[in-house]
Amino acid sequence: MAKPSINMANISGSDLDRLILPVPPVAAQQRYSEIRRTVMGLRARYQADSATADTLFDALVARAFSGQLTKGEYSC
Repeated sequence: MAKPSINMANISGSDLDRLILPVPPVAAQQRYSEIRRTVMGLRARYQADSATADTLFDALVARAFSGQLTKGEYSC
């Protein structure tokens, strides 16, 4: 549908008006929105948990290299 013009592809307004775009049913759009909202919430939670884990790891490494950890203190 695009026509080359001055080294640039061009789609005219009348061509665009004739373009048929499929639109999912409203129920499918709502379901997608719910899933996306859930995924984005989990993503934010995992990012926060990852930042917490990084902070805890850095603190543990700092204590280990400064000699503040003893073998018996954290044995499993």
